[in-house]
Amino acid sequence: MDQWERASQLLISAGVGVSRTIGGLPLEHPLDTIRTRWQANPTQSRNALQVTREIYMSKGFLGFYSGAIPNTTRRAVKQMYRWPMMLFFPNFYRDHVLSTRIQQNYPRLPKILTGLSIANFEILVINPLERLKVWLMTSPTRLSLIEFFRQRADSRDIIRELYREIFLLSQQNDACNV
Repeated sequence: MDQWERASQLLISAGVGVSRTIGGLPLEHPLDTIRTRWQANPTQSRNALQVTREIYMSKGFLGFYSGAIPNTTRRAVKQMYRWPMMLFFPNFYRDHVLSTRIQQNYPRLPKILTGLSIANFEILVINPLERLKVWLMTSPTRLSLIEFFRQRADSRDIIRELYREIFLLSQQNDACNV
């Protein structure tokens, strides 16, 4: 396969992934909002209908789309990179990283490394978008992305908030090593 075919195959797979995200969002996001809100406050709501009423009463119709921008961005980015990475990385690891001897001894290693690469990318890029989505969905009043960033004027505060779990894990690991 020549390089032009390979590049067009990666672009097509990225485009298909993004279109899948955008096509399903209008129907899926309100259900995701109800589920997330219910999980965040399990003792306050007994069923999905009650959660739906609470969202509508506190935020109106647009409340069902709270967090839609970070959710769409997260899902589109995820679909845009995941399929091309799954197609590209195994060959990259085979051709440029792993020696022939290692490949013979561990034939599945390129796929394992591909999975680890995708997982690390998601930790750094996708998880902060997921945290932002959940924060917007579970806030008691309707807030916008602009308000979220305005409340955290210092860029270090934004990074701390979006990567909070990673910071907590690293602090726990540091405490265990002492």
